[in-house]
Amino acid sequence: MTILKLTLFGTFQARNSQGTPLTFRTDKIRALLAYLAVEHSRAHRRDHLAALLWGDSDRARARQSLRMALLRLRQALEPVLEEKNAQPFLLVDRHIVQFQFDPRAHDVDAIFFDRVVGGLRDPSQTAAERFRQMAAVADLYQGEFLAGLTVTGGQEFNEWRLLQSERYHQQLMSLIDELIDFYLLRENWAKAEQYARQQITLLPWHERAHQQLMRLYAAQGKRDLVRHQFEQLSATLSAEIGVEPSQNTAQLYEQLLEKSSAPVKFEPQRKTPHNLPRTMTPFVGRLREINLLKGILTKREYPLLTLVGEGGIGKTRLALQTAHALLPEFPGGVWFVSLADLPITPKDTPMGRDRLSIAVASALGFRFRGLGDLVTQLIDFLNEKNDQSLLLILDNMEHVIESGFMIVFELLRQVPHLTIMITSRQRLDLQAEYVYQVHGLPLPQHKTHAPSLSEISDNTAVQLFVERAERRGGRFVLTDDNALEVVSICEAVDGMPLGIELAASLLDLGSTKIIADALTPGNRLHQLETTARDMPVRHRTLHGVLSYSWQLLNSHLQLIFVRCAVFRNGFSATAAEVVCQASLADLTHLVHRSLLRVSSTGRYTFHPLIFEFAQEKLQGYAAEIETLHLAHADFFSGWLGLDNIDNFFDIDNQGYRQEIALEIDNVEQFWRWSAQNKRPEFIHPTIYAMFQFYQWMAYYHRGHAIAIEITEELTDQPEEAARLVRAYLLIWRTVLDTTMGQQERADAGRAEAAAILSGLEADKTRVERGILHREIAKYRFRMDQEEACDIIKESIRLLDKPGSHGPQTISMVWLAYFLGKMNRLTEAEEVLRRCQEIQKALNDRRGLLSSQAVLSLLLARQEKYGEAIDLYQEVLQGRREIEDWGAYATAQWQLANIYLQANRLQEAEATFHEALKWAHINGSTRGMAAAHFGLGRIYNLTGRPADAIDLFTQAMETFRKRNDLAELGDVLNHYADALLALKRPNEAADARQEAEAVTRQLHG
Repeated sequence: MTILKLTLFGTFQARNSQGTPLTFRTDKIRALLAYLAVEHSRAHRRDHLAALLWGDSDRARARQSLRMALLRLRQALEPVLEEKNAQPFLLVDRHIVQFQFDPRAHDVDAIFFDRVVGGLRDPSQTAAERFRQMAAVADLYQGEFLAGLTVTGGQEFNEWRLLQSERYHQQLMSLIDELIDFYLLRENWAKAEQYARQQITLLPWHERAHQQLMRLYAAQGKRDLVRHQFEQLSATLSAEIGVEPSQNTAQLYEQLLEKSSAPVKFEPQRKTPHNLPRTMTPFVGRLREINLLKGILTKREYPLLTLVGEGGIGKTRLALQTAHALLPEFPGGVWFVSLADLPITPKDTPMGRDRLSIAVASALGFRFRGLGDLVTQLIDFLNEKNDQSLLLILDNMEHVIESGFMIVFELLRQVPHLTIMITSRQRLDLQAEYVYQVHGLPLPQHKTHAPSLSEISDNTAVQLFVERAERRGGRFVLTDDNALEVVSICEAVDGMPLGIELAASLLDLGSTKIIADALTPGNRLHQLETTARDMPVRHRTLHGVLSYSWQLLNSHLQLIFVRCAVFRNGFSATAAEVVCQASLADLTHLVHRSLLRVSSTGRYTFHPLIFEFAQEKLQGYAAEIETLHLAHADFFSGWLGLDNIDNFFDIDNQGYRQEIALEIDNVEQFWRWSAQNKRPEFIHPTIYAMFQFYQWMAYYHRGHAIAIEITEELTDQPEEAARLVRAYLLIWRTVLDTTMGQQERADAGRAEAAAILSGLEADKTRVERGILHREIAKYRFRMDQEEACDIIKESIRLLDKPGSHGPQTISMVWLAYFLGKMNRLTEAEEVLRRCQEIQKALNDRRGLLSSQAVLSLLLARQEKYGEAIDLYQEVLQGRREIEDWGAYATAQWQLANIYLQANRLQEAEATFHEALKWAHINGSTRGMAAAHFGLGRIYNLTGRPADAIDLFTQAMETFRKRNDLAELGDVLNHYADALLALKRPNEAADARQEAEAVTRQLHG
């Protein structure tokens, strides 16, 4: 007996066994139930469901929202279960959720729909049963799937709903087509009209439904209704799409009106003739692409569509799948012409034209006669054969474009009912051409965590791998254990379908882990191959696929192609012109041949596998390599050099930082080359900008790693330039070491940098000495505050460089901060005033925010908490706006401290937790310790001393490692308070004694 009925077609409804509606508190609960019901065949991880419906929240909040939604969903369903003493609808544990579908107890229209459609493939099903089931499906479809159910913040759910809605709609339209023909053949006019009307309701401009109604009325002698139907279609198409009825519809209308008033005997539409090859493997994904291509190809304004993309990207399969879906739209036929085996024809030759004409004629079943021009005979044949819409697919045309583009042009110009779809690695460059770029399958998004099975099982790249892997004997099963490896394999080939298929074929040789480990950068091309006999030879290795594209280039483009391999992760047209002597036309040719990609911003990139191929080819141009790297280093050194450093401080040039983010791989590449080839002079001008960038973006570990790599490379290079660069990099290593809590390493780096600088000419090293003094001052402030102020003042003097004061203002902000911490507020405010004058002149928004932050701390020391908090909230918002994530994380715990001083404990606690999250993200041990200290103080104040002690202990451990005496003394005093609250007076006394000793040491 049915105890739960879900209606998902149309407006969502849920009813019990008596038909009484069930109520749910929110749309997200309705959406959750609908999703679980439709996707009942598998368990869903909680993280996946949380991201599905609460994607705009952080992970913790999303999971909490999911817990509440599940609780309320179960509460809404409980009365139904209690009434029938039934099993729970949902299987829920700490990790997964699944709808336990029971066909005897649950009636879900969408599930019934899927089961009927799946059963139609059963060859044992009788025709009567088949059409009975189809009619049942058509009758239950009461509207769009989950009509109107769009959830705020649930982008993934909304996309899933749209895809499901489109899938159900397409399947239904196809079923109704068959039903209409079934009833028309039996002259059951009422039923045929009913279903044709249903199609028009679903899609008002669906021409085939209007055609069927026109035939139906003509068969009954109702000429007025034929005319009315055509006029209704014309008005709908004009209003909704802005086009007229197709030529086929207009001709059908004229034919039906030409008949006498007697009824016209109905003749069912014959099946569209075609020669589309049978596909031997399932087609996975690309539903959106197919629908888009169908829309393009059915518009008369676009008679020529070219699918362009790299070899192996899936152009042919996409074209074939689209062609199958378009059969009803081209009654004149859909004809597939494979050009892969034609020889390369580099220019327009009669032989090349004839070969292409013969290939097309062969596919159409046409034989040439006499010695007349073959293209002319082909055009005459197409015009004589019929005047119905016809689709011609020219597959793999890249190697015959030069001899074939004029044939395509003439066919389109002289055969008005012809539409052509082409697949090619190169566009034709005709005005009539609509170019559609085919990309790899989308990859799972899992950058912040290892992917789970439930998160990736819906991904089409993963589905393709699994389907092809299962064919290797049925032994492969996707599990949580191999999910990460499968995703890594798909990422290694950037979603390229051929790459995924070739990788799956390697399962005969080992596990997914072995395959993933083998597909490392620089090693992928020669690993990916198959022995499948029915795979075209050119597709059995990815190296062979790319070699074929290479052979189609002339020698000049081959040279430009390999030169571009000197870049890492893309490049600009300017960089290519300077470094590679590549013109914009050269780059455009490579883009049009699917060997380069270009973004909407004009940046050029390689597909990862094509990049490896280009690097391999570059090794064959030995004379080019050193010159290329030299030009590459010279270009990026000048672009990022000291002459441009004030770009970092200019509020109107924030794009400079985004440019560095794009070029960071190129900069690190030229650093490595320069260090290895003893050209440190290229590195020196760029160090300041790069490490400002690493700090700004909180790329601490990345900056530290490259600094270590380059300093080690320069260790044995005695030249003055190499020693200067090494000293500069050591200084910045100490900054990052300090941030990450590596105090001993930071001390050693400072000492070594100072030793190197002492042996170099002072005037040449002012900037390096100024920055080193700043870092020494920041370190010494923890132990001797007066000495630290003297050192930072010397830093300001050294960095006082006419025309460039950005580095100097950073030291001034630190001086104001030191003075504020020492309660020398008037001096601090005067330093900030002078500093802000310089920052405003430089349009240095980042620096001004730092000054505002210190000013806010000064206000807080004067107990002007309202002003301090308002100002610091502006600082926090400004940090977020300019995406200064390193400083943003620091601003979180500093604002939390001000809340704490103002006794706004709830706001302080929430902000400290946010600060702790960001400190973990950035790897800042200083930030973690500050957040632990702040939270411990709050727990002390709110009667949770045991929790406070745990946090104080973690903070003290960090401050001891950093030798941060000022902070350590504060923590020890609060730690003693917590011990007293727990009635541990002896331990509290020890803590107080240690705090006093630390304070004495700090103040000398």
